[in-house]
Amino acid sequence: MEFSLRKVTQVVRERFWLIVLATVAAVLLAFLATKFLITPKYTSTATLYVQNVENRQIDVGINMVDLSASIKLVDTYIVVMESDLVMDRVATRVGNDYKGSDIRAMFTAASEKETEVLRINIEHEDPAMAQNIAEAVLQSAPSELMRVVKAGAVEVIDHASYPTNPSSPNMAMNLLLGALIGLAFSLIAVLLSDLLKVQIKDEQDLTETFTIAVIGAIPEISNLELNAKEKV
Repeated sequence: MEFSLRKVTQVVRERFWLIVLATVAAVLLAFLATKFLITPKYTSTATLYVQNVENRQIDVGINMVDLSASIKLVDTYIVVMESDLVMDRVATRVGNDYKGSDIRAMFTAASEKETEVLRINIEHEDPAMAQNIAEAVLQSAPSELMRVVKAGAVEVIDHASYPTNPSSPNMAMNLLLGALIGLAFSLIAVLLSDLLKVQIKDEQDLTETFTIAVIGAIPEISNLELNAKEKV
């Protein structure tokens, strides 16, 4: 049996309650999984200011060449900060048997809105530990950046923040995803169920299923009509 738009609409209308129930169940499962199965994580943020020259004179100011060079230097600094050398130094400073690879898994960095401001983030299950690790990055990275790159200068703008609200998981996003998955799977299930079920209810189902012409039909006779005819 092939599906037409009319047939799809009919099937969805007939099984609408089942689709709604499956969608609500998927949203409920997404809520329970997010609430009880996914460990929340907290993100501590710190910012650094990158400039391409050291000891810039106040009266000289910033020109576009220096600004462009500083922005490009941010990308270089990020690569250096993600190196084993810097990550291992941060891990040693933090302690708790952390390795450089562990710190790298928590660490992200990017230019703030394509400016010379470098923002670093540390994501951890413990908000206090996230702050401690981010602060350790601030204490370990600048000296190594200057030693390796041998150009520019780095100044701390904001020290590591203490996160009060979890940054993940995103409850609203997970609920929306659960609703979409539940809706999609329920629609596919009811359509496939109707497609695989060959049931002839009337003349229209017969012609749609076998694409043949109907040359005759036997009328349905109720028991009352049959008994009345037998008495006659």
